Amino acid sequence: MPKEYTDALKALNTLQSNADVINAWINTRRTDKEVSLRETMINYVNRLGIDLNRLSIIHVAGTKGKGSTCALTESIIRHHGYNTGLYTSPHLVSVRERIRINGEPISQEKFAEYFWKVWKGLDSTKTEEFPNMPGYFNFLTLLAFKVFTEEKIDCTVLEVGIGGRTDATNVIPSPVVTAITSLGLDHQNVLGDTLTQIAFEKSGIFKRGVPGFTSPQPDDAMAMIEKRGEELIQDEPYQHVKIIDRSPFLDGVDIGLPGVHQKYNASLAIAISKVWLEKTRGNSVENFMRNFEMTEEFLDEKTKAGLSKVQWPGRGQKVALKENLTVYLDGAHTQESMEACVNWFFSERGAEESLNVLVFNCGNARSPVTLLTPIIKFHEDHPENPTRFDRGFVSTNESGKHHVLFKLYNPNQDAWYHTIAQNWRDLQCKELPDPSVAGDIPDVIRKLEEISTENSGKRVRVLVAGSLYLVGGFLEVISNHCPDEL
Repeated sequence: MPKEYTDALKALNTLQSNADVINAWINTRRTDKEVSLRETMINYVNRLGIDLNRLSIIHVAGTKGKGSTCALTESIIRHHGYNTGLYTSPHLVSVRERIRINGEPISQEKFAEYFWKVWKGLDSTKTEEFPNMPGYFNFLTLLAFKVFTEEKIDCTVLEVGIGGRTDATNVIPSPVVTAITSLGLDHQNVLGDTLTQIAFEKSGIFKRGVPGFTSPQPDDAMAMIEKRGEELIQDEPYQHVKIIDRSPFLDGVDIGLPGVHQKYNASLAIAISKVWLEKTRGNSVENFMRNFEMTEEFLDEKTKAGLSKVQWPGRGQKVALKENLTVYLDGAHTQESMEACVNWFFSERGAEESLNVLVFNCGNARSPVTLLTPIIKFHEDHPENPTRFDRGFVSTNESGKHHVLFKLYNPNQDAWYHTIAQNWRDLQCKELPDPSVAGDIPDVIRKLEEISTENSGKRVRVLVAGSLYLVGGFLEVISNHCPDEL
């Protein structure tokens, strides 16, 4: 790696926070500090000379599917011939994944170039009122803004980090369109304990006179989203948030991300892409929104190409390690996303004839029981499906190159992995055989290869789920085995 890039990574990692700082940040987020947090980000933006009005932005919040929706949206717009920027989090293997230009992670050279522009620009303009560098996520958000403005990107697709109302990305003054994907209980220590509270935070991205869309939501969440839409959007014809359902005309349409749930994400991506395209082409968005209705006319050939050719690693991804050994990777880490993940894995043709293995872990802010229960529920709901897990592993995230974020948020890791295994055993169900605790990801892969050798006449399918950090670690290690995706 170039030294400038290596030095940039070292400097970036100094912006990580210890547990005390993280807890203080959480407490700040849970109080009404929206104005002060926004003012801090505006200060950084101004010191860097970034004109956010130069960016044509699509802003997406949500609990599950927001990354997939952003990836689908970016791909649709790129296949219509526009230069795109995509900002997402977290990354799986390289931090450069968070900032993509025309579908590709920013190069090491460009990352280093822009990193030092931002770093030196902020370091040289410190004041008594603002003496500190921004934290890790906020810095990367500023870096993305700098990259996309100077690279003259046509469309910026911006994924919220956590929540929306007080997220660093919410510094943008006027996006072209905003959207909220499916909501569920996640990051409750920051966003609140109910769907109503979470919907309040997520819908904080709505802006006056900007079209707002949402996937179908539970009644309590939808009521809050509609209320916030009326309060924040206000201007006709935008004040009512448009609800985008899984559209029947997507049946038979090739979506590059597997799973029935991706139809919800694709529907939302099509709608918000269409709004952006209408405005960019000089058409009246007001008239478009007044007469808005999802129709087959939205599915032109370029949109279909964007849907089918989207690439989003670690979400419904399959990688072959050996002729009879396939790893299924999905960063599902909420109950709802695990339900979709399990349905995808168990519903594949031939699954019942395979030897199926589960590799699992989750962060210690989550409940292993909550994330494993969808496996039991699937079989309760589909008694005709004989597919079961035959083997199970609780794996650490250790891949030889450690994820700094995981280390910070998950102290006492070894004890936690054994807690996961005990929670798993306590479920006492035939769908989940007693797990083994593996030392690291290379150790798990060695065991998987042994299983495939012992069962050479059988297909071995491995589901890796529960944590994006686990999936990222697997991708890092297995790329040395077989970089070719199925």
